[in-house]
Amino acid sequence: MLGSDIWWNDYYRVLEAKILALDSESQKAFENELYEIELIKKQPKQFSSIYHILKKNKLIK
Repeated sequence: MLGSDIWWNDYYRVLEAKILALDSESQKAFENELYEIELIKKQPKQFSSIYHILKKNKLIK
């Protein structure tokens, strides 16, 4: 499972810095992303992900 700290450090913190480096007019295009980042700051435990690795089994005849 990828925890909220990984998402923050490796994705959202970087994304926020890049968006905030833009001029204010350009930042308007990223309002949804900035809103999501604010949600993550308030409730980081709500943001994590899990992944599964699947392997196809060969049928024995």
